Amino acid sequence: MTTVHNFTVEDSNKGQRLDRFEPLLEAAGSRNQVQKLILEERVTVNGLVRPARYKTREGDLIEASIPAPEPTHLEPQDLPLDMVHIDPHIIVVNKAAGMVVHPGAGNPDGTLVNALLHHVPDLRGVGTQERPGLVHRLDRDTSGLMVVARTAEALRTLQEGFVERTVQRRYLAVALGRQLEDYVTFDTGYGRHPSDRKKFTSKRGSKNAITHVRVLARGETIVLIDAKLETGRTHQVRVHLTDSGHPIIADPVYGRSLDRDVPSARGRMELGAMATATRLMLHAGILEFPHPVTGEALRFEQQPPSDFLNPVLEWLNEDLWSQIWDEFTYQSKV
Repeated sequence: MTTVHNFTVEDSNKGQRLDRFEPLLEAAGSRNQVQKLILEERVTVNGLVRPARYKTREGDLIEASIPAPEPTHLEPQDLPLDMVHIDPHIIVVNKAAGMVVHPGAGNPDGTLVNALLHHVPDLRGVGTQERPGLVHRLDRDTSGLMVVARTAEALRTLQEGFVERTVQRRYLAVALGRQLEDYVTFDTGYGRHPSDRKKFTSKRGSKNAITHVRVLARGETIVLIDAKLETGRTHQVRVHLTDSGHPIIADPVYGRSLDRDVPSARGRMELGAMATATRLMLHAGILEFPHPVTGEALRFEQQPPSDFLNPVLEWLNEDLWSQIWDEFTYQSKV
């Protein structure tokens, strides 16, 4: 079933790109969906097909034929799900390392989406068929905070927030090497690796990627860092650290084996502690954004789970870790 929507451009929204025209976004649910409708020539302006970059003019008559969302064939599954916040518009979850976010090749089920559909059935129809409610994602091996939309309006607003960089994300990571500067910003190109299509690289590519890094603790062989994303490219923190010579511990794609043949006892102790890591040592610990409906400033903090924290505590004592966590969360507020 297809519904035809008609809009007249008013003075308040003239000059907007067609794929950002607010009434059309609200009706379609997301900018991606609007762009798809434009490509399929389901959107006309004054009876003519226009590109996404077309700037609306007062008095323009916009017609959009919007098909009903296809019912998802994803099965709800009663899987463990740590929901740290839920309201009628959004859900914030603390994803476990090892959980894939959405179904794909080799992962038909057992994903975060399958769990969400069990716990929050009204997620069906929000966004795309295979990724209902998803605003962003975390890699399978990364743990931490994610926001999920429960309505089309919330999804659209949050997606715009990522584009406009009003959503703030901070990660904790343990990486090899000690030459990393105390504060460094990686502002690079970004694209597919030329010889391995499963990887990305910051040494070439037409896209831009920006990561701000601060060292929280420095050992003889490893560093604990705070990474703030300004852009959100796939594998971004992992790639920027690897390409700078500081791969994240236990990274199954970009990492390297631990060479424990180091001259000092302290260095060997640090690498011995990291050898116990059973997962990628990357955790999304802080998530901040304006509520998509009320505009309220929301902030969520989540300490790393035990599979991240235990190797760290073999390196750092609990008192020092507590100070570092306080520093991590305090600095992100200023």
